Amino acid sequence: MVIRFTQPLLNLQDIAQQVSALVERERPEFTRLRTALAQAKQALLDYDHGHYPIEEKAREVPWLVARPMQSPAQSRPAPARPAPFTAVAADGSQIFPDPHYTLECCLVQVSRIAFQYGTGEPPVMEADAQVAIREIPQLRQALTPRLVTAWRDQLELEGLLAAARAARRPDRPLVAIADGTLIRWMLQAIEEQQIEEQFIARFTKLLSEFRREQIPICAYTSLPNATEVTNLLRLVSENEDLVGLRDRHVFAELLLPGERSALFESSSHIKKAYDPDDQVFFFYVSVEGDIGRVEVPRWVAEKEVLVDLIHAFIVSECTKGNGYPMILTEAHEKAVIRAGERDLFYFMLKRELAKSGVNLMESRKVQSKRRPVV
Repeated sequence: MVIRFTQPLLNLQDIAQQVSALVERERPEFTRLRTALAQAKQALLDYDHGHYPIEEKAREVPWLVARPMQSPAQSRPAPARPAPFTAVAADGSQIFPDPHYTLECCLVQVSRIAFQYGTGEPPVMEADAQVAIREIPQLRQALTPRLVTAWRDQLELEGLLAAARAARRPDRPLVAIADGTLIRWMLQAIEEQQIEEQFIARFTKLLSEFRREQIPICAYTSLPNATEVTNLLRLVSENEDLVGLRDRHVFAELLLPGERSALFESSSHIKKAYDPDDQVFFFYVSVEGDIGRVEVPRWVAEKEVLVDLIHAFIVSECTKGNGYPMILTEAHEKAVIRAGERDLFYFMLKRELAKSGVNLMESRKVQSKRRPVV
């Protein structure tokens, strides 16, 4: 007999009481952060870009400190996006190796999206999947969630480059956008240095291809948690009360809708492996009530016309996408693997293995979820 529950399984009254108590406990911290925010904003306005050498002091602290290319307090309105205009994006999703199956396997799907704005041409929306069993292709390393994530990131950049090459038109501006970051933070979690170096080498080679072919590339993060600029302000003001602030908090106070911040160079240790022309720079942009972080390589950051192009593109896309670049939303929808597709993948895997006399066993836990007893 199957029992159907008609009442919520959560004790909402108890949860509400806990939430109220926790918020009350955190109230002094909220007050402290509001005061720190006012101090950070003033430190930003007071910063003398030309007369404050931070490199030496930044080396003395363990936290990441942004290096400003311009006066940190400057802001710029968004230029008009040109037309016609080409935009490309890529995104990926994966089925991680599942410990409840007797064979380690994964699937990575990457989408490629291209919009030709102002031309009437239909969009290109494609997705390809790659399957791996026991090891990452070409690396001959056992599958782990971290390695699968790194492999997916590599495939996403390959897909973005392929999309840009296919969509590019003579004398038509183009921007390629990736979701997230150009800094391979997640590779720090890979325990084997040799594997980390192999992934970074592949990523930096792909990044250099964008530069060689002069394809402006950027990466976008919504609601970023970065603290490189607030760490800069903490350093120059010698104010430890700024701990806990995010960059987005400060720029939400500074930027008007559509405006972008000054450019900063990231101080991430990972990017030391990057070519000097591909070092990562970033700016913040105010879009539809959100503060987004936009990363670009140095060769893009040093060309104001390209920064303006990317700025105009981001604001236009976020306006159409209700605060998030519409083309990245489309890329995500094309790449995402849904629960039914995951089940179908394992069904096909079982069927093909059975043809070779191999039985893909699954744990009793998986079976019980498929056939609940109550």
